[in-house]
Amino acid sequence: VTNGTLLTTTARYEDITNNVDRIGLNIEQNSYSWNETAVDKSLVLEYKIKNVAGGSIDNLYAGIFTNWDIGDNTKNLGDWDADNVLGYVRESAVNGWYAGITCLTERDVSLSAQKIHYYAFDNAISTINIADGFTKQEKFDAISKGIAKPQAGTAQGNDVANLLGV
Repeated sequence: VTNGTLLTTTARYEDITNNVDRIGLNIEQNSYSWNETAVDKSLVLEYKIKNVAGGSIDNLYAGIFTNWDIGDNTKNLGDWDADNVLGYVRESAVNGWYAGITCLTERDVSLSAQKIHYYAFDNAISTINIADGFTKQEKFDAISKGIAKPQAGTAQGNDVANLLGV
């Protein structure tokens, strides 16, 4: 839907029906982007997650994995900005581009230590290697262990990615 300078899209889906690990979630994703100078390089993703299976779900984490590949993807750096509760990737070059991800509903830094989780992957040397299968345990560790790995990339940069979870 386009409304003036705002573009909105909506997708609805559920966790895989015939999956033995299915927990019974319906998810609605709304994305918002603008054609206005102040926000024209931003995208807001809103997720509404509903438990349709009944009962409580313990240890539910949701997150977004990003692999920005800015410019020469072998010269990127990943980092965590605790003051702004923001994970980002940037080009290692001076005055290079930046891309970041944050959770808009958990902006209180004192709360974010308990609710926000961040992992910066160095695709060449990371403790968690996403190129070798990215196991369920690795996904859970990356999405649920606080600010587990705040930085990725060497001084010259590397191929990096990041994950922000709540």
